[in-house]
Amino acid sequence: MHNKFSNPFFTVLFGLIFSVGLFGQNHRIQGVVSDSTESPLAGATVILMQAADSVMANFAMSNAEGEFLLQGVNSGSYLLQISYIGYQASWIALELEGKGTTKELGNVMLSENIEN
Repeated sequence: MHNKFSNPFFTVLFGLIFSVGLFGQNHRIQGVVSDSTESPLAGATVILMQAADSVMANFAMSNAEGEFLLQGVNSGSYLLQISYIGYQASWIALELEGKGTTKELGNVMLSENIEN
């Protein structure tokens, strides 16, 4: 009896389907959001945008410890915006190259908005 999955076409198709996730989406970006006293800011918004056109590429929110993690990011040029109500947003330019890299941003401190 002939197995239809032993056909070379199905072998190639199966390989393509399962290899798509291996190319491009391999970077991670992580860090901690805090205020000027280094107290964590839980619920800060972290938006990764493509540098060329500002299209959103990924999104996260900081946890109770102020930590955030963006996974599955393609190689390329990006702008990272980190914001929190009552604080000035932080903008970070990033260039991700190679494969399987983790970009550790460390502690990103936001300054309070001061209105006159």
